[in-house]
Formats: sequence, C-alpha cells, structure tokens
Amino acid sequence: AAGEAVDAVVSEVGGSRGQALVYAAGVADLVLIPTRPDFKDIMEAIRTQQFVKNAEQMMRRRIPDFRTPHFAVLTQVNRRAVVTEHSRSQLESLGLSALAADLPSRTAYSQSSFAGASPLADQHIRADVEAMAVEITRKLEEAHG
Repeated sequence: AAGEAVDAVVSEVGGSRGQALVYAAGVADLVLIPTRPDFKDIMEAIRTQQFVKNAEQMMRRRIPDFRTPHFAVLTQVNRRAVVTEHSRSQLESLGLSALAADLPSRTAYSQSSFAGASPLADQHIRADVEAMAVEITRKLEEAHG
C-alpha cells in the first residue's frame, strides 16, 4: 500500500520504544496513544508522547512548521467509574489530551475471540468504534484541512 494512493494507513508499533516508533510518528498525520485508566498506563502514555515529540523535532529540521497531532485513547474503561474522568484530567494536566471517544471494557471482545468472529458484530462495540472514527476524522481535518 505504500506506493498506492490511499485515504488512511494505520501502523501499530505495539509499545516499542525504538526506531519504528520514532519513524512512524515522524511520518504520521496523527498519532493515537492507547492507555487504560490506570496510573502506570498513564505514565507510560506520557513517556510515549515524549517519543512522538522527539520525532516531531527531528522532522522540523527538514520541515520547520511540522506538527504531529497526538492524543491518548482511553481503553478498557468503565464510563461510570470515577477513575475514568480522573484519568482524563491527569492526562490533560500532564499535557496529553485524550479523545472524548473511548473504548469501554466489554465482554463482547472476549466472546468474539472465542467464537472466531469480529467484535464489530456487537452493536455497542460498533458504535464505540464509529464514534472514535468520527472524532479521529475531525482531528485530522482540523490538523491538515
């Protein structure tokens, strides 16, 4: 797909701290940093954000106005739990905005895994993913027109 015209390419670098992350962040139009509403995960997301900023600085040497919009994505959340909103506040206070859309913890994920089916067959998961796609599209349009 690298040589073809496409609307979007998703690259998952799986928590690596190496060259793959720096390169991917340096060429990305938008970076999403998944994190659970947990202190250790939030601190890890902040460390990942620093890698994104480092990649951004390296790209600015060639393109002075280069920016990589980046956001946290809260996963495995309980939307009614106080810790979820507290995590959003913590991320914001540490300089990493979270998307409003999130991915709640749902039993349908594990059920679909055992059934060999797509979790998108579940209407609630589909709605969660659609909300995230809408927000990501809006963020991309805001950043790149």
